Amino acid sequence: APASAPASAPASAPAAVAPASAPAEEEFRPSAAIVEVLVNFLIRVALMAAEGRDGPELSERCVSLLASGLSLWPEVAIKYAFLDKQFQEASRSSANAAAAKDGAASAGGADGSNLLLTGLAVLHAIIKRQPAFLVRHLKSLHALLAPALEHHLESQKMVSALEAFLKDALQNLGRVARQAPQTQGDVASFMHWLAEACALGLGTKDPAAAAAAAAAA
Repeated sequence: APASAPASAPASAPAAVAPASAPAEEEFRPSAAIVEVLVNFLIRVALMAAEGRDGPELSERCVSLLASGLSLWPEVAIKYAFLDKQFQEASRSSANAAAAKDGAASAGGADGSNLLLTGLAVLHAIIKRQPAFLVRHLKSLHALLAPALEHHLESQKMVSALEAFLKDALQNLGRVARQAPQTQGDVASFMHWLAEACALGLGTKDPAAAAAAAAAA
């Protein structure tokens, strides 16, 4: 009898194919243009909301986000035109409220105090990352500080905000002036005005003493 054919070996299972590794997701990095739009948008919203009914909470949130954004992108370009416009508006509101005898103009924060406080907070966040910012905008800084010193020193909140801001601002101005001698004249003029404004606002008769106190802050 013919020999039986050997039993065929069972077919081996196909080798498992390793799945192709998915490409790693690239970390999103916004362009400089997007960062500039974002940071300046936060500044605009913070200032525009300051005088509204629910404005202080929104303004504080925007300032907090601004500080976080500047910590990530400290070199972003800040557009000062809108800041300057709002500071001028705060100055007018403060002057009008001070002149109003019935006090109606100051109702609901319309005396410009909320806008001034927000402006100080915005500038404080900026100068922590861009110390030279104030030197380029001393005239506009005057527009912010003048009404605060002339009309709002009875507010403890304003005094505290001014103290915190000026402590860092004066240190930065002095440091930048030493590093850039061409700015020393402008800084000296601003410091002289600030000393006189502080003296008048605080009822001090000796501007030199006020200047010394400001320099030591």
